[in-house]
Amino acid sequence: MAQRLPERQEPWVREHGFAAITVKSMNRSPAMLRLLILNGCRVRLAAHFGTPARERIHSIKPLSRNAS
Repeated sequence: MAQRLPERQEPWVREHGFAAITVKSMNRSPAMLRLLILNGCRVRLAAHFGTPARERIHSIKPLSRNAS
């Protein structure tokens, strides 16, 4: 089910003129991190808040305007 979001989100984002999708995820969700990486997102920042369970992973997926 989680895979359906990027499948619908990316065309909408392109149609509305955005250049990238950014996502914040908690470090305690390895399945979400794997999903983001498999969908072309790159980790750009890990925000530390004292313990690994509270860390946030910031990811980005740049989009080309003419991709489908």
